[in-house]
Amino acid sequence: MATHAAAGIQGSEEKLIRAGQRGDHQAVETLFRRYQRPLFQTALRVLGNTEDAEDALQDGLLSAYRNLKRFEGRSQFSTWLTRIVINAALMRRRSAKARPAVSLDEPPREDELPAAERFADDGLTGPGLLDGRSRKETGRHREYVEGAAVARAASACRAAGPALAPNAR
Repeated sequence: MATHAAAGIQGSEEKLIRAGQRGDHQAVETLFRRYQRPLFQTALRVLGNTEDAEDALQDGLLSAYRNLKRFEGRSQFSTWLTRIVINAALMRRRSAKARPAVSLDEPPREDELPAAERFADDGLTGPGLLDGRSRKETGRHREYVEGAAVARAASACRAAGPALAPNAR
């Protein structure tokens, strides 16, 4: 009896996949909701951080949605979907290593300052610095401006997410 039930679930999954490949958004949502919890747990194990895991899950599901027509059924749908979410989590982890977070609230430690600022002999204003600021103040201002620009860009990307869907073009 359990084998019959498993075959029924597999059959309904195949129907949902085919419907999703034809553009049925409800079918895709049903498929994704079915695997959301284990996919989140997988991303959380890779990243160790709830917020990053949620972002990786969202990135992975968006990628799966865009590529659903390419799913050929050579593996189980759950395996295909899990691999996509793992790849999204690994990309997020690599990206975080390449761009470590810098706090704007805490002053940087001596070993975190750029070499030009660490070796400034007196911290007095030098030629070409902003509005008479010291080298240290100029560096902090630059980090603040760059951080604000990155935050605005990330917010814009998140807001544009639905517009990036393949059927939205």
